[in-house]
Amino acid sequence: MKLLFVCTGNASRSPMAAALFAKMAKEKGREDIHCESAGLQTATGGRANPMVIRLCGERGIDLTAHRRRLLSDVDVTTFDYVIVFEEGHRQAVLEQGVPGEKVLLLGSGIADPFRKEEMAFYQCRDQIEDALPELWENIIRRKSL
Repeated sequence: MKLLFVCTGNASRSPMAAALFAKMAKEKGREDIHCESAGLQTATGGRANPMVIRLCGERGIDLTAHRRRLLSDVDVTTFDYVIVFEEGHRQAVLEQGVPGEKVLLLGSGIADPFRKEEMAFYQCRDQIEDALPELWENIIRRKSL
């Protein structure tokens, strides 16, 4: 199964969520789940936000090799699900031709910590971690139908 996490800049939320979900899948013995990320507006090739690299490092995840990329550079048709963080992201993904039933909002939406205090990044990570079990159940349930 292939999942694409999409946020605005592909520097914070989407790479963090993709990495955390991939770690969770591996811990559950699901080596068949592949997670990637992309952004709607980003400087292609840039690194993840340094705070995100640090926060993921605290969870045993190395994001130093992450490079930002645009959603428009990704073949979205190869993904089973596209996970977004805001309703605006959903609209952009739908405009790329992804069927509505394949686009999932993570939790009730997760705010962008970009240009905010350090605490906003911790809150973002915590919100992502809190929302991932529900996403897991939703995806596994849909795939077993």
